[in-house]
Amino acid sequence: MNLLLTLASQFFFISLIAIGGVSATLPEMHRIFVENLHLISDQQFAQLYALSQAAPGPNLLFVGLFGWQMAGFLGSMVSLVSLCGPTLAIAIVFEKIGARYHEALFYRAMRIGLAPVAIGLLLSTAVLLVRSQFDLKIFTFTVLNIFVMTRWKINSIYLIIIGATLGAIGFFN
Repeated sequence: MNLLLTLASQFFFISLIAIGGVSATLPEMHRIFVENLHLISDQQFAQLYALSQAAPGPNLLFVGLFGWQMAGFLGSMVSLVSLCGPTLAIAIVFEKIGARYHEALFYRAMRIGLAPVAIGLLLSTAVLLVRSQFDLKIFTFTVLNIFVMTRWKINSIYLIIIGATLGAIGFFN
């Protein structure tokens, strides 16, 4: 029961900083569950996140997997509800305010001000994932992908197919 309360409280507080999506909170989740509470290992963390991103479905599947790994089925449910509930409430309130005050200076300033926060959180997620499973080939391929996507208007599915093919033939091993 203590573990479920820990999951509920930690994911509740994490939900309050989920600006830019739940993936932006990965570094905080890593700090709490791997470094501070030692509930999962660094390798399990990276593997569960990778598994969730490979599976079809919502982007936040990894939250359920983390909860499952730490406390079984109930851990999975508690983690998802604790993360999604507050975020959903905040999103609804933000949308209601936006519908009513979309031209107001405070609303525009809030939207503009949150963009760099979201970008910073997402960049910290990228650094965390690269640091925990650093491989020069994968890093180089990632930088090349970023370069290609920012330089040319190419559908990212082609880059995903190339990456999957290289992975399947063992290039990244």
